[in-house]
Amino acid sequence: MIAGIDERFDWRRLRAKDPAALDVAAAEAHELARIVATHTIVVERDAVIAEFDERHRTLSAAMWSPDALEGYGLHSSLGAYSLARIAVGWVPSGHTGHRHEPLRTRMVVQALVDQGVDETTAESVVGDWEGVAPGFHPDAKGLSISVIAGLAERSLMRDERDAALAQVAYSPRCLHRLAATCNLVASVRALLPWIPSPRLGPELVTGFGALALGRPDRVRELVGDSPGPVALRALAELASALVDLEAGLSPSLDDGDADVRLPTGWAEESTRIDDPAARETMGLGGQGGRHVDVDDEQAHEHEHEHEHEREEAKLRGRDDSGTYDDAPEVVGTRPVDVADDTVDRDPLLSVVRPHAWEDDVTPLDAQTLAAWTSALQSVSSLISRRRALLGFKLPPRPDSVARTPLAPDPRGLRVVLERIGGRDRLEAAMGEPTACLEGSPLESLFPPLLGVLRMIVAAAEGVSVSETTIRQSGDFAWLLSRARALSKVVQGDVDGALDAVSGLSSELAPERRWAESRRDRFGRGPVEPAASSESRPAAAILLADLIQQLARTLAGTL
Repeated sequence: MIAGIDERFDWRRLRAKDPAALDVAAAEAHELARIVATHTIVVERDAVIAEFDERHRTLSAAMWSPDALEGYGLHSSLGAYSLARIAVGWVPSGHTGHRHEPLRTRMVVQALVDQGVDETTAESVVGDWEGVAPGFHPDAKGLSISVIAGLAERSLMRDERDAALAQVAYSPRCLHRLAATCNLVASVRALLPWIPSPRLGPELVTGFGALALGRPDRVRELVGDSPGPVALRALAELASALVDLEAGLSPSLDDGDADVRLPTGWAEESTRIDDPAARETMGLGGQGGRHVDVDDEQAHEHEHEHEHEREEAKLRGRDDSGTYDDAPEVVGTRPVDVADDTVDRDPLLSVVRPHAWEDDVTPLDAQTLAAWTSALQSVSSLISRRRALLGFKLPPRPDSVARTPLAPDPRGLRVVLERIGGRDRLEAAMGEPTACLEGSPLESLFPPLLGVLRMIVAAAEGVSVSETTIRQSGDFAWLLSRARALSKVVQGDVDGALDAVSGLSSELAPERRWAESRRDRFGRGPVEPAASSESRPAAAILLADLIQQLARTLAGTL
C-alpha cells in the first residue's frame, strides 16, 4: 500500500483510468465537494442556504475532472490534494519574490497563526523543523500543490518537510497558500463526521456544519428564527442554548413545545432554583416542567415496571443504577473501531436502547429496534460507509461522546409505524425524499433529545436528575448521569457527583475531574456550591457532546 492512500483505493487501476475506479473516486469527490460547500456557506457571512446546490455543483466540477490527477505526487491523500487545489485557487497570486532573510521557526508558526491557522495545527505542521539549512536556495516556481497538501496533512517525509518549510520561510506566496490549505483541510476534517446524508436537506446539513465549526451563532442565521419541522426547531434550540451556556447565561427554552418528552418526576426535591421567573425561563415551570418530587413509594412502583429493562442493561454493560461498568466503550451498541471498516454491523447486535419515560407505552421489541437501526444506516452519509473520502480519513470519535446512536422516542416511532404500515416499511420511509425530516421516521429522535436539553440546562442551576429517570433513560443514561454529577457539584455535593458517574470513565465523564478538583480545592472543609459562571460553561460542554452524538447519529459516523 502507498502511504496516505486509503485501502479502498486501487491506485494502479485509478492511475490507469479504469472506469470503475474512476466512478468510485468521482462519487467520493462529489461528497467531498458537498462538505466544502457546507464550509463556504458557514464561513461566508453573506452566504445563504439557497446557494448550496449551485456551490456544490461548481466545487464538484473543480474537484474532479479528467485532469484531477495531474500534478499529484503522492505527498498526501488524494482528498487532501483535491482540497489543496481548491484552497490554492482561492488565494490571489500575490508577490512572487522572496524575502532577503527567511523567517525563523517561531516566526513561521506565528505567520501561519496570523493567517487564521489554529496554533496547534501550525505547531504540528512545523513540528521539530529547526530552520533553513545552510546553503538552501528557494525555488522561483514555489511549492507544488502536491507538496503543499502534504504539509497541510502532515504526511511528508522529514527531508521533504524540511525543504518545503524552508521554501515557505522565504516565500510569502507559498506561506499564504499553505495557510489557506491548512485552514480548509482542518475545516473539512472537522465537518466529516457531522454532515448527514443529502437526503435530509441542505438546511440540516449547513446547520450541523455551523455547529461542527464552532459557530452555533450562525445556525439561526441559516435556518431562520421560526423553522417549522421539529428537526430544525430542535437544531435552532440546541444551538441557541449552547451560545447562552457558553456565555454564562441561562437559556430561554419553549416550555410549551408539544414535541418535548420530559419524564414525570425527573427532578429531585433538592434544587438551587427558588425564583419562579427563573424556572419559567428555563422551561421548568408549569405543566411542561413536570417538577414532581420522587418519593420512595413512586420509585418502588417503577422498580418492578422496568425490571426486565434493567436485566437487559446488565447484559449490555450497565449496572442496576443506570450507569455503566468498567467498560464504558460498550454503550448500548456493539463497539466499532473508527478505523475498522470491515467490522460486521449486525443490527441485532447493535440495536439502540430507547428510554422508557412514558408509562403508557409498550417497550419496542428487538425486531423493531433492529429494523430501526438498519433503516438509520440506510440514510447514513457516504463517509460513514467508506470511512474516508479519496483517502482523507474520518477523525476519531471524542472520548466524551458515547458510541451508541440516539434512540427513537417509543411513542413517536409507534405513530410512524402505524402511518407507514409497519416496521417492514421503515427503511423505505427513511429513504423517501424529506424536507428536513418532516414526516420522516427520523422525527422520533428529537422529542426525548429536547427533554434531555432541558435537564442539562436545569443541572447547571443545581436541579438534579433523579436516579429513577436515569434508570428509565436507556441509552441516555451516560449523559443524564453526567448531568446529575454536574448538578451535584453545583450544590456543593462532590461525593454525590462522584457517585453519579461512578460507572463512567473520566474520559467519558469530564464532570468527574471537576468534582475531584473542587474537593481538592476545599480540602476537609465544606465544599461551596459552584457559581453560575462555572456551571453554565460546564453544562455547555455536556450539551456539545449531546449535539455531536445527534450529528454522528444522523451521519452514521459513531
